[in-house]
Order: sequence, then C-alpha cells, then structure tokens
Amino acid sequence: MKLKRNDVGPLLVTIWLSLCIVPYWCEASEQRKPNILLVVVDDLDVGLLSVERALNFTRKYFGKHGTTFENAFVTTPVCCPSRSSMLSGLYAHNHQALTNNAECNGEYWRKHIENRTIGVRMQKAGYYTAYLGKYLNNIDPTALPPGWDRWFVQLGNSRYFNFAMLNKTKEGRIERVEYSGERKSDYFTNVIQRDTLKLLEWANSTEGRKKPFFAVIGLPAPHGRADAIPDHQRKFSNVKVPRNPNFNVRSDDKHWIMRFRQTLSHSELKMVDFTYRRRLQTLLSVDEFISKLFKRLHRKHQLNNTYVFFTSDHGFHLGQFAQLKGKNQPYEDDIRVPFFAMGPGIPRGEKVKEIVLNIDLAPTFLDIARAQPRYNDMDGMSIMTLLKKLKLLKKRKVDRSSIPWRKSFLLTKFKTGQQFYSTDGFGPADWKIRTPRSDASVGQTLGEMRRYSTVEMLDVSGRVIRLLGSHQFPKRSNVTVMANTTLRVRALNVVKLVRWMQNSKCRPILVCTLRYLGGQDAARAAVKPIALPEARHRYRRSLQDNEFHSLLAEAEACNCTSAALRSACDTHGYQCNRFAPCEDKAASQTDLERQRCRRARDCSKIGLGCQLITTRHWKTKPFYHGPDVCHCANTRNSSYWCERRIDDDHNYLYCKFVTGFEEYFDMRPNVDPWELCNQKSYLQRNPKIHKHLLHRLSYLRTCQGHRQCFTNDRNLTMLAVERAWKPEANFSCSVGL
Repeated sequence: MKLKRNDVGPLLVTIWLSLCIVPYWCEASEQRKPNILLVVVDDLDVGLLSVERALNFTRKYFGKHGTTFENAFVTTPVCCPSRSSMLSGLYAHNHQALTNNAECNGEYWRKHIENRTIGVRMQKAGYYTAYLGKYLNNIDPTALPPGWDRWFVQLGNSRYFNFAMLNKTKEGRIERVEYSGERKSDYFTNVIQRDTLKLLEWANSTEGRKKPFFAVIGLPAPHGRADAIPDHQRKFSNVKVPRNPNFNVRSDDKHWIMRFRQTLSHSELKMVDFTYRRRLQTLLSVDEFISKLFKRLHRKHQLNNTYVFFTSDHGFHLGQFAQLKGKNQPYEDDIRVPFFAMGPGIPRGEKVKEIVLNIDLAPTFLDIARAQPRYNDMDGMSIMTLLKKLKLLKKRKVDRSSIPWRKSFLLTKFKTGQQFYSTDGFGPADWKIRTPRSDASVGQTLGEMRRYSTVEMLDVSGRVIRLLGSHQFPKRSNVTVMANTTLRVRALNVVKLVRWMQNSKCRPILVCTLRYLGGQDAARAAVKPIALPEARHRYRRSLQDNEFHSLLAEAEACNCTSAALRSACDTHGYQCNRFAPCEDKAASQTDLERQRCRRARDCSKIGLGCQLITTRHWKTKPFYHGPDVCHCANTRNSSYWCERRIDDDHNYLYCKFVTGFEEYFDMRPNVDPWELCNQKSYLQRNPKIHKHLLHRLSYLRTCQGHRQCFTNDRNLTMLAVERAWKPEANFSCSVGL
C-alpha cells in the first residue's frame, strides 16, 4: 500500500506513542534536561595575566564558543567562605562559614545550610550529582555531605602529590584512597581528570542516559605550593610578575596592615617571580584537562546538551602594594576572578560587562535545571536571566544601561573570636582589644573596646586567652574572666607584667603571664608539658590557633635550634621563632637566622605572622636557590565590609574595617584604576554622600534573599542623594615608590 504524504505525520505520532509503552523511552522523553559542569580552580588571578599566559586553550575556546564575563567577582576572598557561597548561593553572613578554620563546614553549616546546597537541590531536580576534587578546607573524613551521588574529594588542602582522597563506595560508605609518589599518573589534576572522563563515559552509557548529570570539579592549581608535573617544570623560566602601577608600592593611606608593609627587597622580589612561574606551570595541566574535557564531550555527542562553567574561588596577589603573596584583601587582585560559560542559549563569542558573582552560580544551575522550588531563598540571581535580557535588548537595540541587573555587591571578610587591631592611628599607643558581645551574631558588631598601653599585651593575650578562661584567679590579680572567655586586665597591670618579665628574665611569655596573674599553681594547673607528637595530634583535632600556639609553646617545639620541630611548625604555617627571644639562640646561629628571628619577633608584636619561605618550602623541581624570606603577613583582625560598585557613573570601592577605618577608591579609568589613593577625605568633605555609602553598606550587610540583596536603594532620601551625586572630575592620584 502506498502512503500519501498527509498520512505520514499521524503515523509517526502513533509509532512514537506506542513506543512509550516501554518505560525507558517515556522516561527519556521527559528527561531532556541538559548536563552541567562547573570547573573551579584555586587562587587564579586576573590582573597577573595567568589566564593569558598559561590557559591558552581554555581562554580561546570559551572566547570563541561561549561568553566571557569581564566583571566577575567573589564576595569573600577566602577559600572556604567563597566555596560555601558557590554551593549555597548565599553571602557569608547568611551561611556563616566565615573562615577556613572552625566555622568552615562547622555546626551552623551542617545544621542549617548543608541540607539545601546546590547538590541537594539538583538531586531533587532529577540529576545525577558528582563532586570531584577539592571541597571545603575543614572537611570531616567520617561524614558524607548530603546531595552527592558521586563523592571523590581530597582530604586536606590543595596538595598535588602524596595526598589522600575520600571516595564514596557503591554501598554508600567512605573509603580512603592514598596516592603517593611523584609520578604523572598520581598528580592531583590528572587523578581528577581520569575520574571526570569516567563520569562522561558513564553518562553516555545506557544507565547514564536515564539522568542528566551535574558535576563540580575542584582543581588545586595554582594554589601553593604549586607543584607541576615534570613535563612542565621548565616552562616560563624567564617570566616575571607584571609590573603594574600597584606593584611593590607602599600604601600609607590604607588600613593598618597595609601601612605597616615596607617595599619588597631584592630577595623578596626574586621569590615573588619564582612563585609566579611555578603557578603558571601548574596551570598548564589545567589547560590540558579542559582540552581533553571538550574533546570527550564532542566525541560522545554531549557538547550540544552540556553547560560548562569555569571560574576560581578568588583571586591572588603577588607583589601588589608590597605584599609578598596571598589573598584576603578587598582589592581587585584578590576579588576579581576569571569567569567563562558556554552551553545551549549562551551567546558565542560575547563579552559581558555586567557584574556576576560566585553567589550567582547556584541560582543559575537551578534555573537551567528548571528546578522547583526556585532560588528565592538565595542571595544571588541566575545568570541565564541576564543573558536572556541582553539577547532581547540586542534585538531591540536598547541601551544596556536599562537592563535591570545589579550595579553593586557586598564584599566581606570575617575573623571571629578574640581580635586585636589598631585604630585609625598607627603605633603602639593605639592598640585595642575587641570583645564581641555574646548575644550578637558573629561579625555583626564592633563590640566593646578597651585600650592598653603596651604592645606586649597583644602578644600575651592571644595565646593565653583559652587557658585563662578556665581558671579561677584570686581577687588580688585584678583579672576578670567573662562567661564568653573574654579576658580583661587593667592597663596598669599590663605595665607591671612587662616590667616584671624584663626584671626576672622569665621565659616563655605564656607561662610567665600565668605565673604573674595566678601564681605558680595556676601555671602548673593550666599548662602541662606536652610532647610534640601529642601537640600535632591535638592540632589535627582542633584548628584553633590559640590552642596550637599554647601546645607548641609549652612543648618548646617552635625554636630555631631544632630543624625537625621548625619544619613541623612551617608545615602548619607558623613561624618557629615566635616564643623564644633571639638572644637565647645557639652561638652557631648564622646572621641570616638571627635576622629572620628578629623579623618574626617584630611581626608577632603587632599581631602579624611571619610568612616564612625557605629553600625547603618546595618539594619538587624547580627548586628555589635564593635566600630565605620572612615577610610579615596575615592577621586575625582584618575583618571588613565593602561595597564594590560599577555602573555608567560610578566605579568605586568603599570599605569599612572592624577598626572603624574607611577606604574609598574612585576606580574610573581616568582617575585611580589601580587603587593607589584612598579618597576618604572626599567623603569627609561630602557628609551626605558619606552617609549614603554607609546606608548602602549597612543595608547589604543584613540582606537576605535576592529580593533584598539584589537592590538596595529603597530609601527615598538616599535615592535623591544618589541622583545628585557626581564623583570628583578633577581628582588626580599620584603615589611614590
């Protein structure tokens, strides 16, 4: 029988409906959701040209087949808080994973946030979920977070060789998998690459086709120590850090940590360039991984139905504002990140100038997955919404400024617990102690302040606070230990303490403080001699800095005379010379070691740690052959809240630190794009604008949900100021080296 053309359509419909009697076909027709891949690298910068120099394939492929977001930022430039924001879609003040230590994967996170992360929601939306690579810093090796069908994560923090992985078995148990040696196959990036390609093979199998997959790939590069595979260890041998205008510049008008720094010495500059080259070498393996990932997606015919996102947990600085290396600061090098995306509906070869954040990732994935309920409880917004609006406006040829998208965002960094800091002035007379109120939420209050007359008390209190908190002192000591373990000592007693220590030549400082405040019995009761192995064991169980300091101090582990104990301290990021005076060292000590010891002591006096980098720091080639470097860095008291804003009229960073110190940078291209000049005097001359900025920042600091966090100009008085506010047009910024 010959079929007519008009009969073909109904016949095909009949055949298709008959096939739906088989469950697999019906299921497949309903589950046409796309696959989603998120690749997150560690500490990747934008301003140092690492992407341009080492990620050639990644940059070109995404640039040709996807969209590049030129104004991508993180809301907290610290590893765990930033990754927690990616997983939850929340600002740090809402998910409460505020640091890399106790709060990271802490009690609040596990009770209130972990059961509604992106993994849980994507699983409920019908996705097969996988997390491969680096998860959160403070990971519990015995607990399996909800929401992940495949769980293969690193135990510890960003190691390239000789590491352990936690693997979820088919029975749902956690097994530990060890990788030892320095073979190419045991390189962390390559291990994750193999597991990712296996996931793609599974997704193309009969079982894998039943569900779309959602996978987060956490790669360690270019995080320190930045070990590369042998094939890449000779690359970039003559490359140096870009000497931008903010490179190795003293900052006399920024907050106290930056004002303390001196310009980097020749040996420190040599260390900066060496570190930069090693970072680039590790990124070559990432570029190879991305290349193989796309080739496999293309070969398995999955590329047209897969979204791929690429970004970093935060940026990185190397030499900027005379900082040796690191993150944590609110400036562009630390908060700006690369951000690429490609997939169905994402424009090809486009560059987007609108602000996108790490908190936008989770809402974007839920939007792509058409998940219910939507992301109303998240602080971020779906990037797909922005792209749809851009596409629509492009067709209508409408001005981009009319797009209803964020123009600013909140930038925060918290350090909780006992915090010491300097006020707006700079010097020993301005040191204060911060006591958070026990009934206030973490990071939401400046708390009580008490002035002390000597710097030495800063060095004492930070290490004895926990031990003093559990001891009952006699009334004569004039010491009050509050219920929240806050120590208050009269300033007069501090002066007596320092004089008594100098006269009696008592060492170490921890035991002397206890003896002075509570007598010999108190010192013996609160501090017990502890061997180094036990100190190491207790440190692994508790990441509290004060406890570690106390244990190692009393074990006399951190001293310059023992190479083995010094190495143990270096492993945990602590300077070995902090507890014993330099004059007590062995006579055979070299001048360099004495100089390093004095530098560490000076760092400790002002609340900073000595970032010690020696020839033993790196375990793989290329090795460093220059002098050891000890650089004062980091602190426990650098909490801040900032608003970063970019629109047609404004491009600024406004910050308020826990000390009360303020910074305002007009970052327009013709004014101060490198954040060299703090224009807080401009705010003093314009009190209405200053009040307006404080209002905006106060609103963002307490926002919850994208309906609040996305817009923050609801006060009509402030809106009037906003319309009338025009930045200074004739301001010129110049700074000397």
